[in-house]
Amino acid sequence: MLRSLFNLIRPLIGWIFGITILWSSLFGAYIISTFLILIILGRHTTWRSFMDRSVSFWMMVPIGFLELIFGMRVRVSGDEIEYDKPALIIMNHRTRLDWMYMWSALYQMNPWLITSNKISLKAQLQSLPGAGFGMSAAHFLFLQRNMEKDAVTFDSAIDYYKSMNNNYQLLLFPEGTDKSPWTTTKSLEYAKKHGLKPLKHLLYPRVAGFYHLLTKMREANFVSYVYDISIAYPYNIVQSEVDLILKGDCPREVHFHIKKILFVVGKGGHLRTILLRIQALQSKVLYGEGTTSVEEHTRTDEAGNRKAILLLLLDVRHLGGGVPRDVP
Repeated sequence: MLRSLFNLIRPLIGWIFGITILWSSLFGAYIISTFLILIILGRHTTWRSFMDRSVSFWMMVPIGFLELIFGMRVRVSGDEIEYDKPALIIMNHRTRLDWMYMWSALYQMNPWLITSNKISLKAQLQSLPGAGFGMSAAHFLFLQRNMEKDAVTFDSAIDYYKSMNNNYQLLLFPEGTDKSPWTTTKSLEYAKKHGLKPLKHLLYPRVAGFYHLLTKMREANFVSYVYDISIAYPYNIVQSEVDLILKGDCPREVHFHIKKILFVVGKGGHLRTILLRIQALQSKVLYGEGTTSVEEHTRTDEAGNRKAILLLLLDVRHLGGGVPRDVP
């Protein structure tokens, strides 16, 4: 009875969620602006620490709304992300909101992780009222899907993070975009053109950004681990913020499986070693209550393992030097 009633008012709940996020982010932007004086006074490290914590407090708004109001459940398995170590996180990109659901997973592991997590997002999101300003203040990475411009963004971000003497974990989506019907078609066309195995549940990744970012992090001695995260939706998939806000649709459950990949950072280190270890990962299968394996929804072992595709596309000749080709 109560569930049926809730389903009837879902669109209203969605609108309330959208308005809450908008007004809380606008208020947060006002609070942030009052502390700009710290930069003027040359207290940039203090500013950075304050911003990281302020934005993480705001993150509790969507986390609380999704879990307490919408009733979204989050399950985390695998290795724990270490808060005090710099790292690169790579994750498949099933929907446009994967990054927001990930905040709940980070909070479950260690609440401090939402202060040290930095996300790479499409540049258009920087223009969002309130939230765009807040994410800019948090120093998220806004990418334009132009490697020449994004390389500058990656380099300046790593140099900045390093100068702040804080350890951050950077989230990158190698696929470059969420898995929509259009992007799936483009990925299948690419596979056919290059004689590769078609991927049903994943997209072929954009390798150049991953290669450049990891190389820069290694050069700056700003990476201890690479974390491979698989996200899966065992019941329903909510593709975009439009469905969440206008329709009140929300995933019933979100699964995260984390695998930590260790490697040696130093003069003798080699990107090939990292990629080979990623390639050697066993296929991961998550299970949801009353469902078949998540393999039915987001297979993570296609073509051996989706990260094996990174190695395939990088090509051995690129591992010795040069920049790898990107893919559409």
